[in-house]
Amino acid sequence: MDDDCALLDRRRPAPLWRNATADAEISQKVLAETLRDLEREGLVTRTVVAQMPAHVEYKLSPHGESVREIIGAMRAWGRSHLERTQDT
Repeated sequence: MDDDCALLDRRRPAPLWRNATADAEISQKVLAETLRDLEREGLVTRTVVAQMPAHVEYKLSPHGESVREIIGAMRAWGRSHLERTQDT
């Protein structure tokens, strides 16, 4: 899974820092800002889970699900482009 698509590819809610920062080299500040932007755009939903330990979960909204195919196509293009540039 590409690091920058990891959050968008989750089908279940995921605890914010545990999953996202483990897979990608991204600061908590940048991740939080990006998730807030995605929430503001209606692509993800944010849920505060009060059970101990308290945490925040994000998942794709129905609107976010509608871009899954587009992101998959972009990921495929990126991989093929990377392979092409590595072959030269």
